[in-house]
Amino acid sequence: MQNQNAICLTGEEMATLLGTSLSYIHKIWKLQEWPSLKSHSGQAGRPISLAPLSQLPDRIQIAWVEKSKISKKTAQIILEWPLRQKYYEERKKKWDGNSYGICPFARELLVQHFPEFSNLNAKEPDFFQPIAPQKSKKEPFQEEYTLIPLLKLQAAAGAGVENFDPEEAPKHLAFRKAWLHRNVQANPEGLVLVYAYGDSMEPTLMDQDVLLIDRTQKDPKNGKIFVIEVEGRLLVKRLELLVDGQVMLRSDNPLYTPQKLPTDEGVQIVGMVVWRGGRV
Repeated sequence: MQNQNAICLTGEEMATLLGTSLSYIHKIWKLQEWPSLKSHSGQAGRPISLAPLSQLPDRIQIAWVEKSKISKKTAQIILEWPLRQKYYEERKKKWDGNSYGICPFARELLVQHFPEFSNLNAKEPDFFQPIAPQKSKKEPFQEEYTLIPLLKLQAAAGAGVENFDPEEAPKHLAFRKAWLHRNVQANPEGLVLVYAYGDSMEPTLMDQDVLLIDRTQKDPKNGKIFVIEVEGRLLVKRLELLVDGQVMLRSDNPLYTPQKLPTDEGVQIVGMVVWRGGRV
């Protein structure tokens, strides 16, 4: 008896076969609770969902036979599946747990493509023990997400806001680890979130935007936006490195004049702004 889970389709493949959108396939897949398996062969090892062909609706099986390049070995495997008589395809009818095998019309088409297998008989349905649909297990929250502290302070795009306490974090925001790795490329342990305040960095940063700060990046970089602590006040400015070694603090809003970065002991670079989030 051949393993009926050996031939599977992805959501993208089903959407192509039916000439519909991937979102529609995912919607029906979830609504009817089609059985699914997990594969780790996706991009960057990320798991993808696969649906066994033997447990999919008739129309998908028929489209697959009509449009796919099928090898003789695969055809032989499928033609030995049991011949199912009914499959629940109504929009709100869930998979019944017993609709295994190949539908009659798809089998007939397959025999037309491979007449040498016309004498190959389908297995009796009783040989197969119905299996309940497999519900995918969600990864633990801690494995997929990381919590970034949202500090109770504001980095002013202006004169500065006092009372910087990096240890005070009454809130945390969850970020996907994969997204951080792909877009920020920073160690999550070095990241903090603060609110922007004021209009001096508009239109790049707006008042009350949430800023993601990489505290491991403290070396000035020309043209990058940094959060600077000046005597307990936080400023968010774009840095300009001058040829004489001095650093200018520039605002993206032309109404504000540039100023030199002080060099006394009360000044330190908190980190570089690597992401912003705000209202549309």
